Amino acid sequence: TGSPITKSPLALFSQCAFLDKKLLGYDNFTVFKAKYAVMFSIERGGYNIQIPKYYVNLEELEYKLKNFSYRVRKKDCLDLPEKMYVQRHIELPDEQRIAYEKLKATAIILLQNDEVSYNNKLTELLKLQLVANGFVKTNDGKIVDFKTNAKLKELMSILEESEDKCIIWANYVHNIEMIKTKLGETYGKDSVVSIYGKDSVDVRNKAVESFQSDDRCRFLVGNPTVGGYGLTLTAARNVIYFSNSYNLEVRQQSEDRAHRYGQTSQVTYIDLIATDTIDEMVLHNLENKIELSAKTLGEQVQKWL
Repeated sequence: TGSPITKSPLALFSQCAFLDKKLLGYDNFTVFKAKYAVMFSIERGGYNIQIPKYYVNLEELEYKLKNFSYRVRKKDCLDLPEKMYVQRHIELPDEQRIAYEKLKATAIILLQNDEVSYNNKLTELLKLQLVANGFVKTNDGKIVDFKTNAKLKELMSILEESEDKCIIWANYVHNIEMIKTKLGETYGKDSVVSIYGKDSVDVRNKAVESFQSDDRCRFLVGNPTVGGYGLTLTAARNVIYFSNSYNLEVRQQSEDRAHRYGQTSQVTYIDLIATDTIDEMVLHNLENKIELSAKTLGEQVQKWL
């Protein structure tokens, strides 16, 4: 179930080899990788790691797949309403923008320096994401909020526009707890439940039950990596992404918690995007992965976002 390609065409090797190593004509991943990807090296943790720069011979790979596979998508076998995608672009307040631009200038210098480790470069990108989401983490681990969180303000504005139930996905624990607190203060504690790493399995199960069946519970706030798999949350009519990650599988799976068997209404997906920030780069990255997956599978690229 799910898309066979959410990260790269190279993910096909292990899936096909599990069935039969002869299917793709390769029993060695290194040889397979050399056929379908041009690689380059990065230094990580004192080791050189090969990662794909771009992919080649995808038409040949598509032809091989079609010789032994048959793909049926959800839209072809379930009578579900269409998804609707909306973007809400947000201008960062001056305080956030100044902090963001300072970090961005530092990040550009480090990203262009070949002597800086891969992990340190990722850390700089992470800092940019934190600022875009309304807070920073100091060197001693202390979290500091900006005076005005533009995304939180926009989120509350969106929720005032509808009385429907809503899922709110966020990648950072601080954002999840901040949103849950704000919703509890505004709409009452019974109006919101959460699903994230700090919640026990029992708490998560009760959260799903309340969201699905209790009219008082309007909001579910969670981490899409934790709550985005296997759950049925068809009571939701709106799904808001306070933030996104680079993981396409997490995005697609978390979308489908509300858009699955039992859903009778159109589901609207709303992305909160801080303008001229890394938020735009993350969405662009996800779109590229969707296009690459479609190209490898020989399918038409679906409009998304």
